[in-house]
Amino acid sequence: MPDLVPLRPLGGMEQYSSSRNVLHVTGRVINVTRYRLPRPLVESAIQDHVIAGLVQLGQKEHYLRVAIADEDSLKPLFVSVSDLDIADHVSWHKIPGNLAAYEEALFGAHGLIQADVDKNWPLASETTRPPWPMSSGFSFIKLSAQGSARILSACRKHDTTLTALLHTLILKSLLKTVKELQAPNATTRSCTAIDLRRLLPADIPRNTLGDYVAGLTHGFAPSDVTALRDVRTLPATSTTAAGMDRLGEEVWRVSSAIKADINAQISLLPADNAAGLLSWVSDFRARWASKNGEQRGEAWEVSNLGAMEAEVAKHTTESHDATEGFKLEQVVFTQSGMVVGPALGVNVAGIKKGPVCLTITWQRHKDMDDAAEGVVRDLKDWLGQDEES
Repeated sequence: MPDLVPLRPLGGMEQYSSSRNVLHVTGRVINVTRYRLPRPLVESAIQDHVIAGLVQLGQKEHYLRVAIADEDSLKPLFVSVSDLDIADHVSWHKIPGNLAAYEEALFGAHGLIQADVDKNWPLASETTRPPWPMSSGFSFIKLSAQGSARILSACRKHDTTLTALLHTLILKSLLKTVKELQAPNATTRSCTAIDLRRLLPADIPRNTLGDYVAGLTHGFAPSDVTALRDVRTLPATSTTAAGMDRLGEEVWRVSSAIKADINAQISLLPADNAAGLLSWVSDFRARWASKNGEQRGEAWEVSNLGAMEAEVAKHTTESHDATEGFKLEQVVFTQSGMVVGPALGVNVAGIKKGPVCLTITWQRHKDMDDAAEGVVRDLKDWLGQDEES
């Protein structure tokens, strides 16, 4: 058992995140990356190289050698872990044959298992079945390098961003399935995750690991809701930036307004944001419990990690120079469906001059399933879904 040395109590933002994990009102944040390996490493001991890289990272980033003690108490604290065995945190799986065929078999088996579970209670009513744990719905959209370039070009042309455009398109889709949004003078709110590293003191590096995230809330006026409801949006049949004009002028107008609102709120940070009030919360567990039965504050959230560099590191051997290195081919960023928080999560990550991947997550429920699946269909239709997996 490694020695645990107390460091400091968790701060407000840190307790906010930690308490959600303890109470299981949220799951984990996951970033899945697919790399292309240098040719000299493909047949060599790639596992040794990965372990060595993780060891170097652990030695460099002290946050990776920190744990949380008394996490289920009112006063959790960070503790330093004296030693860490990387082997306890890494597992290796060799995928047999074709990757696409393997994924199809995996998801097919999952469906068969779920179907079998459903049939185990053929005569029982819903009220007599054992309670089933909450589960997250998940869907995936991949935009090719060409498709993402087309969309980003259109966003620049209309003075907006991909994040703001997604907010607008999500609302337009929900207008078709959510009854409350079909009423006259309907309004709604969404949330944008924002990196707070811009507020760090000058002596703290911007790439420091830490919980530096806040949410910005955007409200949609009845006029915007009505305008988007009336816009006829055509499928993404064109591969040119000009083809994005088919979304309709009102879509671009609302999207540009969202971008302006986000920038205006960022300029005021840390003022006028709930993140600045977290230190006043003495019991986060009681705060989450008080949310039970309340209406969600926002209908959906867009969290965009941005674009990562494709080339990660050079690799040099005795017989090869450093012309070829590890390269990112795909980045998939996702979170669990939120028990407390926005009903729908849209998570975005991409590679510079490469593909952009979106994941859509939600808490499984019949009405929510219908709304979320409608958003997925519409985003694929309007943005253009890549055929590759």
